[in-house]
Amino acid sequence: MVVLLPEGRAIANPESIKLVKIIASEINKKKSFVVVVKIDDDSEVVIKSCDSFEEAQELSDLCTGRINGGEGVGSDDADDDFDDDDDSW
Repeated sequence: MVVLLPEGRAIANPESIKLVKIIASEINKKKSFVVVVKIDDDSEVVIKSCDSFEEAQELSDLCTGRINGGEGVGSDDADDDFDDDDDSW
């Protein structure tokens, strides 16, 4: 199964994910918060750099929900955006 994450990232084996974390950094007095997914082999996939902690927390919650819920390619709920009763896309 493949889990689709925000910003065009995908993880082919969601069971190999250890955690989703937020790393705070400051460069030239500008703070940013980087959302990272850590894989079982200790590699890390950077999802996005956010300007605020709140934005990073929302993004990490979205990633965690998709990983835990199995939302992505090959899952039963991958096409929940399309309502059978609604003809609009």
